Amino acid sequence: MKHFTLFSLLFFCFTTFSKEKEKDKKRQGALKEFKEQAYVAPGIQFLGEQILSTKTPLHKSPVGGLSGLEYHAPSNTLYAISDDRSQRGPARWYEFDLNLKPKVEVSLKKVVPIKDRRGKTPVEGSVDYEGIARLGSQVFISSEGYVKALDPVAPKITIHDLEGKYLSEIPAPPHFWKLKKVRSFGIRHNKALESLDISKDGKWVFTAGEHSLHQDGKTSNLKRGSHLRLTAFHTKGYHPAKQWVYRLSKYAQTKSHKHKSKSGLVDLISLDADEFLTLERHYIKAVKHTSISLFHTSCKDATDVKNHASLLKIKSFKPCDKKRLLDLDSLLFELKPTKGITTDNIEGMVFGPSLPTGERLLIFVSDNNFSDKQKTQFLYYKWGKELPQK
Repeated sequence: MKHFTLFSLLFFCFTTFSKEKEKDKKRQGALKEFKEQAYVAPGIQFLGEQILSTKTPLHKSPVGGLSGLEYHAPSNTLYAISDDRSQRGPARWYEFDLNLKPKVEVSLKKVVPIKDRRGKTPVEGSVDYEGIARLGSQVFISSEGYVKALDPVAPKITIHDLEGKYLSEIPAPPHFWKLKKVRSFGIRHNKALESLDISKDGKWVFTAGEHSLHQDGKTSNLKRGSHLRLTAFHTKGYHPAKQWVYRLSKYAQTKSHKHKSKSGLVDLISLDADEFLTLERHYIKAVKHTSISLFHTSCKDATDVKNHASLLKIKSFKPCDKKRLLDLDSLLFELKPTKGITTDNIEGMVFGPSLPTGERLLIFVSDNNFSDKQKTQFLYYKWGKELPQK
């Protein structure tokens, strides 16, 4: 009996090892195909990677959940918003010094607790901060809200002073929220205001849904993309002036590897009043890979849909045009994998200062979801002068 039990155990271990080995072989094959089809536009050059520790002597709470970036040139400060819902510590943003020599890297210098309209830390679960931007002495933060709460919380943009004090807020964009129809109208859970930026001239605040609204059609799949909304608020009165349709790509895939993925528009950079860099993310669970793509997007000739509650009820409309500039899959097998992850859950991006050679610095950051299986990853790129600029 003992011999039989030992044999069964050895057989189980062998078959489990064989299955895992086969899974890893398929995964490596998929990643190679993703790398082979990756595109990098001329003028874009990878400079390096930095992995940030989750511990800091500046604050008791862990450093993590970085979902959006902002760079303030006069103070050489990089802002990063955390999407901690006041669960592991108070809602907060981080401020980093940005160094270019001897290599590009950031160093944490300040942690700023964010206050709500009561002057207190937001109630646990009441916020999900995702985007951050600065205009003068004010900091703008986008929150996805919380649809599944017993008392649903609407998405919005809050405005704070430089120490995190609440000043005012911008309500959810048109058609994003209607409480009585929350399950069939407006945002999908955890798919709301993921992105945020302010135009260089300070006249416009931009944000977009991470995915399509319920009433605007189905989400992306392997065969087709989906339509989401990108909104422009005028900074005089913060009224929604324009709203365009952005076509999210279909699931990331290769010729021999077609799997479902979790996709979305995770960030944007305003280049002009109707021109952007947009960042899309596709997480393919079957091969444990996050595929990230950057696009140059123009909404100059796109239809303004702010007065239309449902895109399905419009006879025709023209979405924003977009052109692929960079696939981060080009970094596959060039970075050191951490527990099976190479490029991590990238969610934020921003232009930094000009490099000594004259090109701009482009920075990406990942949200580690406060998981020990993921990492807070900064990726640094040289952005050529011939490319679209802010």
